[in-house]
Amino acid sequence: MEKEQLFIETVYENKGYFYRIAKRILQNETDVEDAIQDMIIKGYRSIKGLKEERYIKTWLTRILINQCKTILKKRKRVVFSGEFQELSQCADYQKMEIEEYLNQLTQELKVIAVLYYYDDLPVKDIAEFVNVPIGTIKSRLSKVRTDLRRMMEE
Repeated sequence: MEKEQLFIETVYENKGYFYRIAKRILQNETDVEDAIQDMIIKGYRSIKGLKEERYIKTWLTRILINQCKTILKKRKRVVFSGEFQELSQCADYQKMEIEEYLNQLTQELKVIAVLYYYDDLPVKDIAEFVNVPIGTIKSRLSKVRTDLRRMMEE
């Protein structure tokens, strides 16, 4: 299969997945649309450089996460949303409280927490997406648990 066709099929088949990732990182719907659009443009322009076609979804996810980080840096304000909006609409106070705690984490920790706890991604995949060693991801997950525990005790 030609790489361009594989690219188009992968984007189409995983559009919900890409949307959820961007939505969990960014709060603003316009920013989500911009991040996905930028991912598609950057991915399509550099698809010929993809060495292993079987990693196209991982490769696109990494591009998307980097685009989200760029948007967050431009905003100079870190806010997470995603399924948190759904959680805040439900009457379950405990889930809303978790959303509040997650919003207090740094950008690095939030991205990892959401990918690990909400998307159920393995540590290895998260390390690939954010381009840091597996040990760093494990360390940051430990920090997330420590910080959340401290916040809940307060």
